[in-house]
Amino acid sequence: MGLLAITNLIALTLLFTVGLRLMRDYDQQIKAGIVSPVLDAKNFADLDLDPQT
Repeated sequence: MGLLAITNLIALTLLFTVGLRLMRDYDQQIKAGIVSPVLDAKNFADLDLDPQT
């Protein structure tokens, strides 16, 4: 169980910067007055997101 916990902590550390970028984009959309913020894949081209979803 300790090894699983360590693995999860490493994954969280690696994903932290991506998650922070996405949360900042969401917060900016909320501050701009958008009622339902939408993830625009074009703004995150380096993340290799599928623009169709």
